[in-house]
Amino acid sequence: GLIELKENTDTLIHIPNEKLFEVVDRKTTILDAFKRIDAILSQGVSSIVELITQPGVINLDFADIKAVIENGGESIMGVGKGKGPERAVNAAKEAITNRLLEGRDIGSAKNILVSITGGPDLTLHEVKDAVRTINNSLPSLSHSVFGAVIDERLIEEMKITVIATGLSEKKEVSLPPPKKPRAKREKKEPTLFDAVETTVIEGENIDTPTYLRKRQKQRKTEED
Repeated sequence: GLIELKENTDTLIHIPNEKLFEVVDRKTTILDAFKRIDAILSQGVSSIVELITQPGVINLDFADIKAVIENGGESIMGVGKGKGPERAVNAAKEAITNRLLEGRDIGSAKNILVSITGGPDLTLHEVKDAVRTINNSLPSLSHSVFGAVIDERLIEEMKITVIATGLSEKKEVSLPPPKKPRAKREKKEPTLFDAVETTVIEGENIDTPTYLRKRQKQRKTEED
């Protein structure tokens, strides 16, 4: 199913079900576990949409988002939250080191879209710190866009959503074919003729076929 989706979409973001075990404890019910993943995906999608639809401190238009996700291939999304004096840096680090991203090489991302959501107390320096923290963690980055939106409901808290595209695909390592074990030579079973002595008449081994004896004579004559 994922192969067909890749062929018909610009950007594909998927979270394997196995990742659920890394973000829930043993007491979490299966319904609550999937609700938690749904909430993460919902936050990611809604934060990107808000950058376009809601007036913000730093707005993006559809062209900005298109530049990141068009032909983005398999991509990943991270969500982070932060509180306190270092909330901007902490939220940024959590977004790019989220446990849902483990095993995915976000460091190879070529393009990235960053959505920053904060309360009325969000400062311009915090936006700068968050973006710089993310960009410095992605050495292969070639294109980065970000936007910031104010949410009156957030008190002393920041949320950051990151969508990274253009990831390097893992190259399959081709292993050399296993060497075939050499067949052991079976010991030749003794036959009835092994004990028979060679018959020689006038210096010729008559057990040797006639055509071979003639060829041997001819070679001997040529050598002489």
